[in-house]
Amino acid sequence: MQKDDVIKLLMDSPMPTDIKKAWMKRLNDEALTSDLIDELKDAVQDVMEKNFAAAGVEADPKGLDKAEKQMEKEVAAASKEFDKEMQKAEKDMMKLQENTQKNMDKLEAEMAKQDA
Repeated sequence: MQKDDVIKLLMDSPMPTDIKKAWMKRLNDEALTSDLIDELKDAVQDVMEKNFAAAGVEADPKGLDKAEKQMEKEVAAASKEFDKEMQKAEKDMMKLQENTQKNMDKLEAEMAKQDA
């Protein structure tokens, strides 16, 4: 990652202006290292968590992961149930088509008898 990329991400972050300025100074004064990037990520994460907390939303990655896994299970179960219902609907449709064809054949036979 280039220093310009990091600066753009910093400028687009939800950090207050004074904190952005302090980070800009560090980015300009120090070499871009993975440690510096990690510190910046942590700082951005802290600001985001504070913003969530101020909005009444708790940032709980473990809770979110658990909720996501539960949602995936529910979606998989719903998908399985949907597939099962679709197979049943297809069978019902085939049976209806067969019955309709039989009734059409009977009707044609009766009409042929009446014409004879």
